[in-house]
Amino acid sequence: MDFLDSMRGLLRLHAERGQTFPVFSSEDAGEVPAPWAALLVHDGSMTAALAEHYRDAVTVRLLGDDILVRDKTLDRVVVLGLEKAGRPVALAGLRIHLERFAPELRAAFIEAVRPFGAILRQAGLAFTSEPRSYLCCEANAVLAEALGLAEGETLHGRFSRLYNPARDLLAEVVELLVRP
Repeated sequence: MDFLDSMRGLLRLHAERGQTFPVFSSEDAGEVPAPWAALLVHDGSMTAALAEHYRDAVTVRLLGDDILVRDKTLDRVVVLGLEKAGRPVALAGLRIHLERFAPELRAAFIEAVRPFGAILRQAGLAFTSEPRSYLCCEANAVLAEALGLAEGETLHGRFSRLYNPARDLLAEVVELLVRP
């Protein structure tokens, strides 16, 4: 799996709205600027990092999803927001490997009422998030609308693979953050 697999839902969203996909540039971990670096350059849960940084619960708003029966995966695009502050802070594209989870967790992923990381944490499932690359782009119309930004604002993010302790691949995730 790769970066584009985790962004398939976002690609579809752009196509549905007749928008071109943003151009992404790659960054090394040391090139991610402050204040984004503190939220991106680590191997933990993005949900937990956002909640800790903002001292607020993280909410999820589903923008689109698709179950790929043949691959036994769920592609979804969500906006992560802050409960008290009521504002978006990140956009995430995920490819979740459903066969690695119990049926009740699969249902929770599909419902998209809570962030993926929060569902795993509540279920007591340990995982690591291993960043594969860091990236940045300018918000186009689709991203700007989803995140409540002006077009052209810079977003920094990461592409990660999430593994359980047995090293089973749980998900591929692209997370794009607004300026903290």
